[in-house]
Amino acid sequence: MKILKTLSLAALCLCFVAPLDAQDRGGKKGKRNANRVATAIKRLDSNGNGSIEKDEAKGRIEKAFAKIDGNTDGKIEKAELTKYLSAQKSKRGAKNGGKKKGRKKQGGAENNGGEKKRGKQKGRLFNTEEILDETTLETKTLQDWHPVGATRQKLIEINVAEWWPGQDYRIPVRLIVPLQGKAKGFSITGANAYDGLMKDSRPTAIQKKLLAGGVGIVKTHVKAFRQIPGKRGLEQKMRRVFMKDLNPRYTTLWI
Repeated sequence: MKILKTLSLAALCLCFVAPLDAQDRGGKKGKRNANRVATAIKRLDSNGNGSIEKDEAKGRIEKAFAKIDGNTDGKIEKAELTKYLSAQKSKRGAKNGGKKKGRKKQGGAENNGGEKKRGKQKGRLFNTEEILDETTLETKTLQDWHPVGATRQKLIEINVAEWWPGQDYRIPVRLIVPLQGKAKGFSITGANAYDGLMKDSRPTAIQKKLLAGGVGIVKTHVKAFRQIPGKRGLEQKMRRVFMKDLNPRYTTLWI
């Protein structure tokens, strides 16, 4: 999931390729949805009027602007975006539920014995729509844009996933772009030490060539969990959750 979430990070970078600016169950789901809405509006509302106007929309919000703008006034309000996200989630839930029923019927038709049990499939381990939705990263700015030599850099923190309900897994991401001009694309690397990401970065010779060509650098941490402060011991806790019903969702492989 951590590597797959790179797709979501990439989507975020594509929305802001100029400066490469990235942005529980039960009750927590509602809070998370509210956070997604607030994050999206804060990130896209360039004129500060509390809504997303058509020329401010980016990515998936731009594509679905007409559907989200329920009163067709040319701007997306908080309530409209909340309603749209809730509707999309319900639609995905209904779709996944229909697939499960279809698989159960198919399993029973093929064999009235043990094969029927195989038709009872659990839900998908990975939600592709959520992975590609940059608002699920719940971006937090640790260091805003600032000059570092011939570059501008920003340090953010993103939410990769939940280890289990109520326990988020967040990692740092450093964004590096040319000091002047706009970035034309980006290069993502994950083999970076946690401590190194927390400090201003000095580009390597190859990275300098990329930056000279207008390519931004995105550096994050795809390493053993025990190397990240605050994450030590979480693997053992998640293993205990896994042992309750052997759900592969609660394994380090999924994360």
